Amino acid sequence: MALNQKSRKKKIDFFEPNDEQRKQVEDLAGLGFPTKLIAVALNIDEGILLKHFHKDIDIGVIKANMKVAENLFRQAIKDDSKSIPVAIYWAKTRMGWKETVINENRISFVERDNLDLEV
Repeated sequence: MALNQKSRKKKIDFFEPNDEQRKQVEDLAGLGFPTKLIAVALNIDEGILLKHFHKDIDIGVIKANMKVAENLFRQAIKDDSKSIPVAIYWAKTRMGWKETVINENRISFVERDNLDLEV
């Protein structure tokens, strides 16, 4: 049993990712696939994936977010009515804008006098 564990250790230590695998990991991570499924696609353990491909995973996510942000920005700066919701979304998420709701309760003097309030 101990010999079997040592041979597994050697496989982990000698794993060398190639360019094709790196590209595949980057693409799958950018599409939002969880690391568990990316590891299955490469036929490796998730621990090996995280050890050897952590930068590729990060880069894939960054590149995907960059593409979406670029497209969102292009939509937001168009001069048509369809771009308004996109511009509002951009302002809220990127510029920190928010909608504020103010609730005001106004009671007339007549209504106030009819209320049974103790002072």
